[in-house]
Amino acid sequence: GHLAKRLWQRGYAFDYVSDRLLAPATVVDGRIKLPGGEYRAVVVPQTKLMPPKTLRRRLDLAENGATVLFEDVLPKEVPGAADVEARKAEMEQLWA
Repeated sequence: GHLAKRLWQRGYAFDYVSDRLLAPATVVDGRIKLPGGEYRAVVVPQTKLMPPKTLRRRLDLAENGATVLFEDVLPKEVPGAADVEARKAEMEQLWA
């Protein structure tokens, strides 16, 4: 919530999004288009953990011209213990 508070105090409007909400997003002229809305950026609050699927979608948006911002650090670890080594390798490959 601290990032949301700082954005709000500085006059930025924003919405919370999920993987499911971003799934149909397209990028047109740098803007992220979703059913019912258009956004200038995706801002990812500081986190150390992120599923590779989530990172992949953010990177796909960026590669298509969207602005994707990560607060302070890049998430490098994966949550959970199931198939952890394969998911860690996938995360490393995505960042490469």
